[in-house]
Amino acid sequence: MVRVVVVNYEGGDITLRCLDALLRTDHPTDDLDLVVVDNNSHDGVVDAIRARYPRVRVIKSPVNVGFGRGCNLALSDLRGVHHVALVNNDAVVEPGWLTPLLDAIE
Repeated sequence: MVRVVVVNYEGGDITLRCLDALLRTDHPTDDLDLVVVDNNSHDGVVDAIRARYPRVRVIKSPVNVGFGRGCNLALSDLRGVHHVALVNNDAVVEPGWLTPLLDAIE
């Protein structure tokens, strides 16, 4: 399993564009765990994610803990996870972005 973590704070459409790209990743969906950590945004992005992307798990922090601690929230339980990718919410990946990274690690 590969966990892909995106930390969001007031990212709105930028975060949604990132998720659109991540969901086009050409890696088997049953081996891809997409997690968004929201740092107490008030822009409605959490509701939009839950409505538009049911397979994306959202962890909502009650306060803005920043990028590093936000990542840690998504990494607190790694049972069954073999690899982790941290993707900034303003990144737009290409469908084939993950395969060469996994190949290099393997």
